[in-house]
Amino acid sequence: MNKLVKALDRKIVLRASLVDMVLGGFIFALNLFLATIGTSKFIEEGYGNKYGISPRTFPRAIFIAACVLSILMIIRGFTEFRKKKENEKTVQFHLISLAIFLDMVLFVFTLIPLGYPVANFIMMSIMYWLSGGKKWWKCILVAVLFTTASWLFFHTSLKIQLPAGILSGILK
Repeated sequence: MNKLVKALDRKIVLRASLVDMVLGGFIFALNLFLATIGTSKFIEEGYGNKYGISPRTFPRAIFIAACVLSILMIIRGFTEFRKKKENEKTVQFHLISLAIFLDMVLFVFTLIPLGYPVANFIMMSIMYWLSGGKKWWKCILVAVLFTTASWLFFHTSLKIQLPAGILSGILK
């Protein structure tokens, strides 16, 4: 185990009602974004728009239903949180799990500006250290090999155009 893993090898214990409120808020924000901006940006109107029904109608209905259910989850969590019971359920989180989640979020937000190869190299390097890796040359080797293999698989075999980002002049 490296020093990073030792530092993150801790558990956080939270009340289940607090976790419900936070998770409900996250789900609400995500689905509100998808219902408003997401469906308008990523789903085209297309033909056959009759009676107000379009290709965006069903996804918006699902996202709005998820918003309503997340509000119910927040309300239920809030009422349980106010009761302050002695034997309330708790939830344990490992800090390493949070670090892995944040690494994936970093990957998603750097994918377009930096491109798939650079963003994937960074993500794989962080994952190597979070999994307990100790040697920097193994980190670089694993990240380069995995990034190259996945780029070749997606680009040549599946014919999927991945974002090239800052390497757009080199990768075509």
